[in-house]
Amino acid sequence: MIASASRRRRRTRSRWWAVPVLLATLVVAGCVPPSRVYHSKDTIAPPLQSSVVVLPPDVVVSVLNAGGNLEPRADWSEAVARNLEETLVAYMYDYGVEVIPYGGELKDQDVALFRQLNVLLDAIEMGQVRDGIGGDRDYAIGRAEREGLSNLGADYAILIVLRANRASTGRQVFAVISAVARVPVETSSLRFRSALIDLRDGHITWANFDDTALADIGDLLKASPEKWAKALEHLLREFPL
Repeated sequence: MIASASRRRRRTRSRWWAVPVLLATLVVAGCVPPSRVYHSKDTIAPPLQSSVVVLPPDVVVSVLNAGGNLEPRADWSEAVARNLEETLVAYMYDYGVEVIPYGGELKDQDVALFRQLNVLLDAIEMGQVRDGIGGDRDYAIGRAEREGLSNLGADYAILIVLRANRASTGRQVFAVISAVARVPVETSSLRFRSALIDLRDGHITWANFDDTALADIGDLLKASPEKWAKALEHLLREFPL
């Protein structure tokens, strides 16, 4: 009888221990942030051997001066864009995706495509991340805008947009002084968006807006090839090809 009562008390304690664990699980589940990766519901199946045009990365790296104004640096932007593109091409080859050369800088014929793509990505991000647009929507590039890329014979096109701000020495000093007064001041930022366009029908098949994807890369201008490769794994999270 004593042993039986002891077992009942142990089982009762076990149940009470389970209650806070269950509640914690429910709270965590309820606080899961919305996915920052978009997958189109209208996408068509990829071919057995996919080919992709790697568009010139849209990269702007700026100095954030003491007054909080941005001063774009062309040399920094070009260096980061070059490293990003080389890593992206290597990634595609490693995963068996054929890369179709775009051929240099952005062509005038594709400016309209870039503009339309950025507008559509704004809409997707608002629905995906900020919960601003609801319902199933059709995000696709027009036939005329993608004609120049379609002539290259690729199935898809991929674009990565990257914006980075680096604090000047004056901005860093200002941030230290402001910290004493407990006033937060921005010193640097890094954000991106990436998208895959199906050139067969124009749909944006996949997009990623994860603002923590480049958290581990450190200094963009000094990042090693290994760090770029690791960062790209995050940039292309849930990549469908």
